[in-house]
Amino acid sequence: MKNFFSSPGRIIACVVCAAVILILAGGLGAYAALSLTGAITPKGSEVVLAETSVTEEESPVTDTDSYTSEAVDPVAETESVTSETESFTLNESTAAASSISLEEARAVALADAGLSGDEVTFTKAAADRENGISVYDFEFYTDSAEYEYEIRAADGSIYSKSRENRIRETEASTESSRISLDEAKAIALEQAGLSASEVTFVKAKMEKDDGTLVYEIEFFRGQTEYECTIDALTGKILEYDEEWDD
Repeated sequence: MKNFFSSPGRIIACVVCAAVILILAGGLGAYAALSLTGAITPKGSEVVLAETSVTEEESPVTDTDSYTSEAVDPVAETESVTSETESFTLNESTAAASSISLEEARAVALADAGLSGDEVTFTKAAADRENGISVYDFEFYTDSAEYEYEIRAADGSIYSKSRENRIRETEASTESSRISLDEAKAIALEQAGLSASEVTFVKAKMEKDDGTLVYEIEFFRGQTEYECTIDALTGKILEYDEEWDD
């Protein structure tokens, strides 16, 4: 033993080995202490796996939030549809409130013709539809002209109108050479097999048709419309038609 430590080289080697052992022992002790306090978590440990599992479980929560956000949109769409429905109902109510009466429509037609109610004789005044539009239909005449008007029921504007000059007595045959209007009506009723009390006349006038003086007679019984054209001189029926009116 004395001979072993008597060599300086061997003494230095022993000192170095001892120092290395102390350093390693101190490093292992510090590492163990840090591991116990949680400052260092070894790879592959269950703690890391648990954290990873928690992270993966949190993902569906994010997806649920996204799905909940998307589910709000149908509610907004429903509210929009409800708003449009309310607006449509309001428009219908406004249109109904703005429609005019038959008497108001009659006044519009007379005003446009420049006539008063005392100056004319009405042969037709009724509600009707023209190309899907609600209108009031009027026919009336004076000594010199005949008028036809269609007035929009919604706003009182004129949908269509016409004016036709009547045949004056001076242009017609004398009283003794032609039949009267009442006789023409009787002829038309006889052709239809009806009486005057069973029908409503909507047109009864004298006019020229291709140079021939005729009576145009139109009347209704229920839903059936009758039209008859009669020669004013001979009383002969020139045209006759029956039509079911829907």
